Amino acid sequence: MRNLSGKSIVLLKVLPEQLENASNEISRMPNVTNVWPVLGSYDLLVSAGFSDYEGLRDLVGKLRSEDYCQECKAHPNFMDWEREGSEDTPLKGWVFIDTTDFKSTLEGLKKIDSVHWIISTSGDYNLIASIGVDGLQEYGDIIRKNVLTIPGIRKTETYTHTPE
Repeated sequence: MRNLSGKSIVLLKVLPEQLENASNEISRMPNVTNVWPVLGSYDLLVSAGFSDYEGLRDLVGKLRSEDYCQECKAHPNFMDWEREGSEDTPLKGWVFIDTTDFKSTLEGLKKIDSVHWIISTSGDYNLIASIGVDGLQEYGDIIRKNVLTIPGIRKTETYTHTPE
């Protein structure tokens, strides 16, 4: 099996009346590091650490078997980068990126101060960047003025979490 590195990301669509229950239950599952309710085409973004693909596959199988789960999509982490000294911020966002130039996109993302970590993944997207900012306007500005101007990016999908 292919080795994984650091945090893999799982996106879930859940039944609306089950959002809080699902979040609480998932946060207690082995290897899950965080569960965030997010705005976007999915309801929850889960980060979980696994050393191999088998562990991630087992988590996804467990999630898909739950009554609250309508859809589940895994993004395994094959390589990660984390900015040293990045602070917790009021608003967190994740940008899923499909690029034709992996190396240049990765280097471009590293230059953006608000990017806290990046993982390399497979599937519809090559990279996932975690962005931390003070507010929604700043988040939008960073996406438009910094992320989307990196050469090679073909498409992005964004998710945001604001604390309660």
